[in-house]
Amino acid sequence: MRKGRVIFLSLLLSSLIFAGCGPNKEILKMQDDIAKIEREIQLIKQKQEEIEGTLNSTKENLYSEIEKIQKIQADSLLKIDGLNTNYQILSEKLDDTNYRLSSLSQEISNIKIRLKQPQEIYQPVPPAEKKEAPTPSTPPSTTASPEELYNQARADLLRGNYDLAIAGFQEFIKRYPEHELADNAQYWLGECYYAQERFDQAASEFDKVITNYPRGDKVPSAYLKKGFCYFELNQTARGVIVLQQLIKLYPNSNEAKIARERLRSLGLRP
Repeated sequence: MRKGRVIFLSLLLSSLIFAGCGPNKEILKMQDDIAKIEREIQLIKQKQEEIEGTLNSTKENLYSEIEKIQKIQADSLLKIDGLNTNYQILSEKLDDTNYRLSSLSQEISNIKIRLKQPQEIYQPVPPAEKKEAPTPSTPPSTTASPEELYNQARADLLRGNYDLAIAGFQEFIKRYPEHELADNAQYWLGECYYAQERFDQAASEFDKVITNYPRGDKVPSAYLKKGFCYFELNQTARGVIVLQQLIKLYPNSNEAKIARERLRSLGLRP
């Protein structure tokens, strides 16, 4: 509206001049009005530019704050994921420690039994004494959840009830082959056979961990124990090849360190 007014006054002034009217007070007043309007327009433009600059600056600050918040959120999620991973690793390490303690306890018990045998050979069993019939194995429950079935099998393994543990892990793998604990169940199945010194079967089960669950965290351990199985079966060359594969694929793992020590004990360079 103001711009139109300026144009109108300018045209009016020009028409008066061309009409031969000399400058008078009215014309001078109109010129002053035009000049004021032009100054107002310039001030408005300046304020508009200032507002636009402020808006742009505010927008940049807002985007910067949003990026900071998003980064903090992403870092927090990464930290949470890291804590979950550490918890899982520590949990598995605790399970492994418990299993090793159980295995050592079982071995000590076996040694004690063997030490007592020479003395007990010549002690006749009283005629009235009868051996109790072995308790039949309890089959895995068909109503148990995946976690309950897995934990029961792990508990049987830690107690040295290997047949029950084998049945439990086999049932778990059969029912839940895609479960996140399936690779663990497959690995512990191999450990059950290994503890029973059924090394041929154990090697086969460890190989299934490598083949069926190549991204599982039990793969390095499966390579290691598979190699040990071959050593126990006097298939040293095959065991060496497996340990060398382990070192090549997982050079920084704890299992690779153990494999290197085993190869050195055989007089071989890892």
